[in-house]
Amino acid sequence: MPPDSSNILDLLIRHERAIARLYLGFAAVFGERQDFWQTLAAEEHSHAKKLETLLSDPDRERWLSHVERLKPQAIRSSIDYVETQATRAGAGGLTSLQALAVANDLEDALIDRQFILPIPADCGAIALVLEELRAETEEHRRVLREALETEKQARR
Repeated sequence: MPPDSSNILDLLIRHERAIARLYLGFAAVFGERQDFWQTLAAEEHSHAKKLETLLSDPDRERWLSHVERLKPQAIRSSIDYVETQATRAGAGGLTSLQALAVANDLEDALIDRQFILPIPADCGAIALVLEELRAETEEHRRVLREALETEKQARR
């Protein structure tokens, strides 16, 4: 098993929670899209809860042993980035368009790094949870792309 692999799931949960806090911050700053951001935040919180269910899965270690391309330091760096963006938004350092772009980039990275992972065939429950998360994250990407395009059109 790679070094720190047992921490990967905990880090992924922390990452989802950080994104939820970011989106709640966006809801507070960008009132015109408050419901939009609050909905995304609630869904990110739900993602963290789903990942938490894997903490007690007996196949967890076997699955984590196959997750070599997810590096703990990369996840920590992403959490730091998310927290920096939340601070920046709270200080008025982001426009609505920039917030949408940040969220879009985060969701793109989530699809690429977290939810398209190798899953051993005999880790069925884990596969189901990760497939749900992948589908929900894909939906986030879709709604964020639409909102981003709408925001860009409004500025033209």
